[in-house]
Amino acid sequence: MKAIQGVTLLLAVLVLISCTRGSGVFSLSPVFSTFAPVRASEVGRCIKANWKLSARDFRVVASGGTIRISAVSYFKGVPVGARLQRRSNGTSIEYFERRAAPARYLSDVQRCIRSSMTASAGPGNAPAERAADD
Repeated sequence: MKAIQGVTLLLAVLVLISCTRGSGVFSLSPVFSTFAPVRASEVGRCIKANWKLSARDFRVVASGGTIRISAVSYFKGVPVGARLQRRSNGTSIEYFERRAAPARYLSDVQRCIRSSMTASAGPGNAPAERAADD
């Protein structure tokens, strides 16, 4: 009888563990979140270019106006991810990490947002150029 109870308990624990695993890094709360008046594809392309060279297990999944980019950092092996969701007047951008990751990955996301905003401003519309004209 004790053996049957032990096996039952073991199976229950295994089922509980397998059912509680989230959907990777995106099941956590975002470390960084912002909204920018840019196209998700522009920011995604920039993040993809940076992370492809600096991470492993790189993946991009796009569906229904959402782009998910995930990777694992070199050396520390920390899962990181960015979720870009298209909105009516811009993009909602979230950055995730499983645990403390090198600052480089968050910096890449922020740099890509800034460069996309500058590019979408167009010539003559960039903030520095407008200030010089005033």
